[in-house]
Amino acid sequence: MNQIRLDYPFAVFLYAYLQQIDLSLDRSRWTPLNDLKHYYEMQIAPGRVLKYIINRFDLDRNRIKDVYYVIPVPLSIKIRAWFELYFKRECVLSKEEVYYCCQKLFILDHYLNGDIEVHKLEIEKLRVELSQFTFDVLQSRVFVKDRIKAQRVEHFSQSKNLDVISMKEFSKGLDL
Repeated sequence: MNQIRLDYPFAVFLYAYLQQIDLSLDRSRWTPLNDLKHYYEMQIAPGRVLKYIINRFDLDRNRIKDVYYVIPVPLSIKIRAWFELYFKRECVLSKEEVYYCCQKLFILDHYLNGDIEVHKLEIEKLRVELSQFTFDVLQSRVFVKDRIKAQRVEHFSQSKNLDVISMKEFSKGLDL
């Protein structure tokens, strides 16, 4: 089977989590990578989410290092995904899309836990790839009210004046 069905609460969590990573990587451009590493030590680390996805959907760990590309999703598939979401309350992704997401989480986890110095352009490239995946692939598979809620997710180096929602709110009921 070339498709993976995500439970809707997990799809919302993944959308919010990738949104948090996007915002955190964006804010970390002006600080050392160790600051972001310390932030994710206190939050849900990318490695934990990666392990959860691998175990939950019985993915091959060795395939994560393969090269994956996610082509832009045509409008017809976005409309079909929206109907599946609206009528069936389920989110369907291709295996390639899930492996792509896992690959990006693996790279981020490697950047955060590795001993090597990572250039800021590599981090920015990863941020853009995750952002494109979030908005091109996942956005059409999450209801608007949940997307708006996910836009307010807590993130690294956020303003104290923001009204944010904790990641714990999105991860309720998930065994992370």
